[in-house]
Amino acid sequence: MQVRNVWGGNWTVIHPSDVSRFYNDFYTFLSSCSVDGAKTDSQDTADNIASAPGRCQLIKSYQDAWKLAGLRHFRSRLIQCMAQVPVLMFYSMLPTTLPRVVARNSDDFFPTIDDSHTWHIWVNAH
Repeated sequence: MQVRNVWGGNWTVIHPSDVSRFYNDFYTFLSSCSVDGAKTDSQDTADNIASAPGRCQLIKSYQDAWKLAGLRHFRSRLIQCMAQVPVLMFYSMLPTTLPRVVARNSDDFFPTIDDSHTWHIWVNAH
């Protein structure tokens, strides 16, 4: 499995050609431990990659691999979290050959951090 920096910056990720194997191996393990679903955080991070071609390749590869592994191992019992970026919202909701998944509508809320309140309201409004 290739894990390398392919788009510059401080990004080290599983290469898109190997991400299907990663999710399949990981979800095979979780299933063997009687886990029957997955919540996947930080999905918006891929949208921060500066290279547009790299970003598009990574998002498509990761989303497809994640959904297929979730369908295979958890019958699509998946929750997509921290996915409040347009490309992920559209990719998750537009008709595809894969089932739609639940998208969590919020970023984390920190009641004791006043600066987080505006952001929390903004993401929930969308």
